[in-house]
Amino acid sequence: MSNAFSSIKQRLEEAIDFAKGYTNKAVVHEFNSIDVKNLIAKIEKLQNELASAFLVVV
Repeated sequence: MSNAFSSIKQRLEEAIDFAKGYTNKAVVHEFNSIDVKNLIAKIEKLQNELASAFLVVV
């Protein structure tokens, strides 16, 4: 069995156990909300700064 298949199989078995309520081995990742509008503005600013640094017209 390939490493990728073994890894996927293990993760699926863990997900099934978690769904059945066996949460003692589960690693739960919590994500915070993000301000998408602010993030896009920062990316655009960075793109413009990089373009200016390399003398590229955007």
